Amino acid sequence: AGAGMEYLTSISTNPEIPFVNLTFQPIPRLLITGEYAHKVRTRATLNMTLPANATFDMVLAVYSPGQQAIIYNYLQERSVSLSMPYRLMRLSGYTKALFRQNLYENFNYNSAEWMVSGNYGKLNANVSHFVNWTSTGNPNIYANVAAGWRLNRNISLRPSAQYNYTSGNWISLRGEVEARLFSNGYASLRYENNFLAKTNNINLSFRYDLPFMSTSLSGGWGNRQFQAAQSARGGFAFGSGNRYVHADKRGTVGRSGIAINPFVDVNFNGVQDKGEPSTERIRVRCSGGQVVNREKDSIIRIVGLEAFTEYTLTLDESTFDNLAWRLPFKTIKLTTDPNQFKTIMVAVKPMGEISGLVTDELGNGIGRILVTFTDEAGQQVAKTLTESDGYYTYVGFRPGTYVVGVDTTQLRVLRMTAEPTQVKVNENVQGDLVEADVLTLIKQAPVIIEHLGDTASLQTNQDTLLQYYVLFDHDQTDVRAEYAGSMKQLALFLNTSPNFKLEIQGHTDTVGGAIYNQRLSLKRAGIVAQYLMSNGVKADQLSVVGYGESRPVNDNASELERAANRRVTFDKNIPGS
Repeated sequence: AGAGMEYLTSISTNPEIPFVNLTFQPIPRLLITGEYAHKVRTRATLNMTLPANATFDMVLAVYSPGQQAIIYNYLQERSVSLSMPYRLMRLSGYTKALFRQNLYENFNYNSAEWMVSGNYGKLNANVSHFVNWTSTGNPNIYANVAAGWRLNRNISLRPSAQYNYTSGNWISLRGEVEARLFSNGYASLRYENNFLAKTNNINLSFRYDLPFMSTSLSGGWGNRQFQAAQSARGGFAFGSGNRYVHADKRGTVGRSGIAINPFVDVNFNGVQDKGEPSTERIRVRCSGGQVVNREKDSIIRIVGLEAFTEYTLTLDESTFDNLAWRLPFKTIKLTTDPNQFKTIMVAVKPMGEISGLVTDELGNGIGRILVTFTDEAGQQVAKTLTESDGYYTYVGFRPGTYVVGVDTTQLRVLRMTAEPTQVKVNENVQGDLVEADVLTLIKQAPVIIEHLGDTASLQTNQDTLLQYYVLFDHDQTDVRAEYAGSMKQLALFLNTSPNFKLEIQGHTDTVGGAIYNQRLSLKRAGIVAQYLMSNGVKADQLSVVGYGESRPVNDNASELERAANRRVTFDKNIPGS
């Protein structure tokens, strides 16, 4: 959302125009934009991205009667369009259908267009059909056909024609050959037969392009007359920042530009304060114009834009050498103003990084432990898994105080405890680096239970048994090497307790069907049983059960949570209980 005030000296009365812009995305792939300029215009735009990269757009603009800010004398503007790229083997192209309606006080003006363009090797072609009609008149239907063929590196052939369906006559035929003579010099020979005006023309022209100007000299013969012309055009654009003057051989009067200035927002207030530096250049893509990058500053300039036109900018932060620098947004939609650069300040956030280690009571690092990060308001803002050596790191924290701990659900599954630790992320232009205290997993206090075997009574620590677990990769049943030590300890306990009966419980995440996951969980439990028997455990001490996806320890909302559900756990199995 945004708001402001525009002052137009071309309006004699009430030149101040307050305006409000609002953009929101109710669902993915749907963008709705609303604009209101007081006593000038109310405009709504809907943009939806469809499958196959198709795009659907709707625009409705209502103009205030008697407004003088925009030189239109119609009351409403409506349009709807559908565009889609296509590819068929080596043939690729683009098609677009558009309907536009302008409502005047006494009549409506309607226009429709259907365009198909294609490229095949060195050949490209474009066919456009147009229909214009009013509420009081008959339609005018015509078509333009154009093609381009690059014969070699320096010579191109461009034929075109216009045909009027309403009258059933050709409007014009035209052919042009252009040759590149040297680096910035071109020559072209053009012939045109205009049936409507009953003229034949042949023209020879030369063009030479300078960085700031395009010059041309031409001579032509038509209707028994010879005509010669020479021209030079170009322009300079000011106001993009750092005293830079942009020179353009295409002319700049009436056109628009955009200047994107990224800076490091150290204090996260969205404003470039004294001492906050500019960043490296970011990669920008625009739906029109030309992107200009300079070595002398990090401002990205987009030139050659049409005025009063909406453009979409896409920003890419992957060019930053510092991974802690994050963009506040990746897409910008804006409408350009004539004869000026519209400046956009992009407040790059230097996010903090928290790293640490999770160990057991002996100081050994433990892998695949889910570490959570909670802010001062008690909201969980991030989570990550430890690596196989127990270390973890996460980038993406605003300045503030955070509590770092082990996921409570996983602690319950493991029958362990871990004391959380507190860290503070400070403001830093490079992004603060914070190392948290070690998180130590501690076995819960032992509870002595009695298991009645068929011989003498046996006392054992149930929590010692239930600390064992095995996690699995997606759709896998192999016992990973990191669990070899704990499985051998469990096998040793069972070998020394021949009357103890163990239930092996298999589980899965929710990826896949319920029947498949039931079988997968049972297979995981069976694989673990075979692993224990290979270490001397008797088969009659073990029983296996598969619970599938029916007993999750969390919501399976992310890959981290699903990883915690792909598991095998253990419980005592007392006969007759």
